[in-house]
Amino acid sequence: DESGQGVADRSTDQQSSLPVGSGDTRELETLPGLTIGQGEVAFASDKDGAYVDEDSMETSTETLPEGAMISSYNFEVVGLPTSDPTQGHSIPVVLPLKEGQVIPANPRWYKYHPNNAEGERWVRFVEDERNKLHSAPSSGNSCPGVNSEVWESGLVVGYDCVKITIEDGGPNDADETIDGIVQDPSLLLGDEESSGGGSTGGGGGGSNCLWLLWSLLLLAGCRRRY
Repeated sequence: DESGQGVADRSTDQQSSLPVGSGDTRELETLPGLTIGQGEVAFASDKDGAYVDEDSMETSTETLPEGAMISSYNFEVVGLPTSDPTQGHSIPVVLPLKEGQVIPANPRWYKYHPNNAEGERWVRFVEDERNKLHSAPSSGNSCPGVNSEVWESGLVVGYDCVKITIEDGGPNDADETIDGIVQDPSLLLGDEESSGGGSTGGGGGGSNCLWLLWSLLLLAGCRRRY
């Protein structure tokens, strides 16, 4: 740690953007002047960006909440002002969803809190005046800029870009401390039966179609014989 802020050097060589990773060259983005880098889970999974697959996330944290995982990330942002020890600054981060995925029906955004006194480590994102969720459609394979006016409040079904605003030391900051650092392991879940909006959800439907076709062929064969 050469940053003097208690954050591993994995973050100090990044700027205000970070690749999604795992072959996806799109980028997470935060405000200019801040530094965004991999969080501990993403770094330990030996990937090149913020995206963390389901197995790695569950191994590094705990049993995941019920639902179909759409996208999961682990990043940290450093360089926030700490002039007021009683009120942390809020920072926005743009997150492209996993390639081929969109916000599903009944979406839930979860945050990981390793030191949660209530015992539940994965908890729903808390929305208030200083912590917000926005979403938007991508354009030309890119999400809108962090300061764009096209962002809509909440998680809009069918959109593929999310902007989360997190308060330093607030209910969605994993380190729960006003220290100029926001730590974020988080994930987007949908219902198991409605999560096929992306490219990874077509396998089950194809199998059902083949089964139906096979059944109809058997029925036709029986009618010809009898």
